[in-house]
Order: sequence, then structure tokens, then C-alpha cells
Amino acid sequence: MAKMRIKSQWFQTGTAKTPQQTASAMAFITWRVAQNMLKQMRAADFSIEVGPQYFAFTREVLVFLTQVLDRMAYRVNDSMHDMAKQGKDAAYAAEHRLEREARHMRTNAQHYIQHEPMKSVLIAAGTGAATALLVSWIMRSRQY
Repeated sequence: MAKMRIKSQWFQTGTAKTPQQTASAMAFITWRVAQNMLKQMRAADFSIEVGPQYFAFTREVLVFLTQVLDRMAYRVNDSMHDMAKQGKDAAYAAEHRLEREARHMRTNAQHYIQHEPMKSVLIAAGTGAATALLVSWIMRSRQY
């Protein structure tokens, strides 16, 4: 059985491909596979004469390969749907987790401020001073 070479990579790899481009490539590959099957059948001494028999064989192979492509596309579509659902569920879970963490941190901060008001004011003042120092240092380094 002779090997058939099929391009499996796009010429321009950095660009996104449209569904029409992908479909066109798949149609071309399907046609090449059908022609190769016909060539192999004739090489194996099957009597497929040029004419109605030749076109009937090609038609049947193309119908079969179209069904194969349909099943492949269906599987890819299902996989993409599942991945999108998993991504959506993960984002939803992360959002709720962040909300819980933010509530917990707010509660802890309120509790600390109520029980240690003087320390809270000093920490806030120190944080503000450190931030102002950092911003002025960044602005000064940009001037030079």
C-alpha cells in the first residue's frame, strides 16, 4: 500500500483560520483520499473503468468520507461545548471563592479596627506613607 502525503500544517501558522478555510482544507484532503483509494483499488486489479463505474466509486467513497468528517466535527463540537462549560463553571466557582475571601477579609479588618483602633490608624498611616514614598520614587526614576 502506497503512502499518501497530506499537508497537516498551515502555511501561515500565526493567523487564526476561519471555518471556511478549515472546511476548504478538509474538502481538499477528502478529495485526495478518495482519489488515492481509487488509485489503490485499480492497482490491486479491481476493474474500475473510467466512466460511470469510476464516478460511482468516487461518489461512494466521498459519501463515506463525508460521514466520517461529520462524526469528527460532531465530536469536536461536543468537546468544545464541554470545555466551554467547564471554563464557565470554573470562572463561576472562582468568582464565588473570591467573594467569600473578600467578605472574610473585610470582617477580619472590621474586627481588628474595632478592637485595636490606635494600631489600625498607625498601620493605615504607615501604609499611606510607604505608598507615597514608592510613587515618588517611581516618578523620580522616570525623569532620569
